[in-house]
Amino acid sequence: MTLLLLNRRPLLDRLAAWFPDCAEELVVVTDPSALGDAGPAAWSGRFRHLEVVDDYAAPETGELVERLVRAHAVERILTTAESDVLRAARLRHRLGLPGQTEASALAYRDKHVMKTLAGAAGVPVAPMRMVHAGAELADFADEHGLPVVVKAVDGVACLGQRVLTDPTSLREPAGPWPAPLLAEAWIEGDTFHVDGVMAGGAVLFGRPSRYLNSQWLTHHGSAPLVSGMLAADDPLFARLQRAVRDVVRALPGPEGACAFHAEFFRTADDRIVLCEIACRAGGGSIVEAFELATGVNLHGASLLGQAGRTADLPRPGTVVRHGYATWYPPVETATLRRLPQHCPLPGTVKYVPSGRVGHRYHGPDSPSHRVADLFFRLPDDGPGDRLVGGPGSTTDGVLGSTPGDRLTDRLREVDRWWAGAARWDFGNAAEAPVDGPGPA
Repeated sequence: MTLLLLNRRPLLDRLAAWFPDCAEELVVVTDPSALGDAGPAAWSGRFRHLEVVDDYAAPETGELVERLVRAHAVERILTTAESDVLRAARLRHRLGLPGQTEASALAYRDKHVMKTLAGAAGVPVAPMRMVHAGAELADFADEHGLPVVVKAVDGVACLGQRVLTDPTSLREPAGPWPAPLLAEAWIEGDTFHVDGVMAGGAVLFGRPSRYLNSQWLTHHGSAPLVSGMLAADDPLFARLQRAVRDVVRALPGPEGACAFHAEFFRTADDRIVLCEIACRAGGGSIVEAFELATGVNLHGASLLGQAGRTADLPRPGTVVRHGYATWYPPVETATLRRLPQHCPLPGTVKYVPSGRVGHRYHGPDSPSHRVADLFFRLPDDGPGDRLVGGPGSTTDGVLGSTPGDRLTDRLREVDRWWAGAARWDFGNAAEAPVDGPGPA
């Protein structure tokens, strides 16, 4: 079987472990950023064919894929990135290939379609409406109150979103209206994510985690991205597992196994509300933290599932709970003055400082623009801690659970350490060098 991988991830060195015959069966179309420091020559002979595309997002990439499918008799198209989900589905339809359909891809990419289907199945979602002009947005705010969240239906990681709190901003929230936007009522509450693998409308396995800060605060308020896995005896564990099963059952699922990343709110009145779900592995450090905890790489599992090799998926057993933290440059322009070179916190597994001391940053350009990463182990849950999938425990939880409090305290400890160890200068640009020495 010949497979074509549309790739934007730095995972080329892992492909041989997942596809031992990749030199004969794998055609790779990749963004240059996925090559790392090595050039295309370093990968010569490792795959059946390798194409490095400078303008990966361009329509011409789709035309290239069509030519490669025909030239190499490709039988399946595989993806790892959010931006490729719908493009690959359309290519499969046009070329008559098996795999995720357009209807399934749209349900996982278009947030309005996603939440309409989920809501119709009884999953709690925020009130929402497609708006085409400022007057429609104002009407929505009149009905549901402020704040109002305005976003593209296919946005990623809160990038490009706006939270409108002032009635005067409703008429023209983002300049000209280039396309219909999705307006949603603001949901106040803690944020959680569930990551794992699904197949055939069911969750094969997954693990709930808590964010210390919301994605909105991370990308628009300079808050760090800090997350930790819930203990199996946390009352929210089973509730989030059940919530993600309900969402996966409500949407038309991809053919075969596929990674998923779902986000939920837990509101002040103790409701679990869907934020969104994606049919790919979570971004940032989620994949590495999940692999440290379970031994399963979500990218690898998803690729095997898309290749029709669900039977070859690795199956996790006992879980060693992990958390991670990622620190991005502040939203405001700032110079990095002090960057810790190691993390003394107990449970530290790996700390990677990547920022440049003395460098002036002009905000986080993308979710991958970071200055440091930390992975840490959380206290063991005990011998009963397993990765729960399928039908499982159904005990309802209550607010203020002791395991949840312990996890939150641990995440806050990580946050406090960084706040005291790193230092940013928000002074005038003229007072700080653009480039300084490396990490110190």
